[in-house]
Amino acid sequence: MNTLFLMLYLMSQNFFQLEVQIKGMSNSKGKIMVALYDKNSFMKKPLRTATAQISRISEGVSLVFDNLPAGEYAISTYHDENNNDRLDTNFLGMPTEKYGFSNNAPARFGAPTFEKAKIVFKESQVHKIKIE
Repeated sequence: MNTLFLMLYLMSQNFFQLEVQIKGMSNSKGKIMVALYDKNSFMKKPLRTATAQISRISEGVSLVFDNLPAGEYAISTYHDENNNDRLDTNFLGMPTEKYGFSNNAPARFGAPTFEKAKIVFKESQVHKIKIE
C-alpha cells in the first residue's frame, strides 16, 4: 500500500532540468567539478555532483542536472586543474584553484551563506557562474 502512495506522489511531482554554465577558466587543464545542495546540505554533503572536461576555455563548460524537483538550491564549483578531485588550498587554507558559487555569490573568508547563493528553481532553466 505504501508503494502505491509513493508512486502517486512521484507522479504528481514536476521535475525539471538545471543547466549550469561556467566561465572564467584560465586554461584547459583538468576538469570542472560542480556540486548541488539544498539548505540542509549546503557545503556539507552535496545532493548531486557533476564533472566536465574543458575543451575550449572561451566557450566555458555546461553541465546538466536532470529530473530535479522544484525547490531552493545552491551550487558550488571549482576548476580542478591537477585532477586530484579536491579544491587545493595554500598553507592558510585559501583556495589556489578557481572556484565560484551560484548567483556569483562572493566568498570572503569562507563560503557564502546559502541565502546569498540560493536559486529558486521552479522550472527548467540555465544558471551561469563565473569562477574566480
